[in-house]
Amino acid sequence: MAKHPNDLDWKREDIVTVKNTTSKDFIFSYNGMRYLVRPNQEREFPGYIAWSFVKHLTDLLMQEAGETLNMTNELARKKFEDTLIVKISKLQTIDEEEELDEVALIEQGAMTVEQLEEVAPETAEGEDEFPGLDEELNESKVSTPSKK
Repeated sequence: MAKHPNDLDWKREDIVTVKNTTSKDFIFSYNGMRYLVRPNQEREFPGYIAWSFVKHLTDLLMQEAGETLNMTNELARKKFEDTLIVKISKLQTIDEEEELDEVALIEQGAMTVEQLEEVAPETAEGEDEFPGLDEELNESKVSTPSKK
């Protein structure tokens, strides 16, 4: 039996680079979308799509190798799966308690001062964080025509 996505070395959000090790185009579907990976081509997919690629191409490779009796054997499958996975890039997250090092973001060129201010505007205690928003909302309300 193929591993469940939760049992793999990556999470559904991680970026997984996979490789079509065959000499033919490999087309697979996930959630109604079709994906093409050319022979010997490497492609990056989110973890949940990479899982589908690895599962289906492993099935095909095992059938072609005459390993159909071992398709439920995890060790036998792993031998094929490992040839298809090139790289796993873990999604970087920031813990809620961890502070963003704003100076480092600006110094690294990851954000400009203006972008940082848009994301995390500094507001004084009690100051309206979104001045003018109430007026905009009131102006945008649709009025209903009155009956005569």
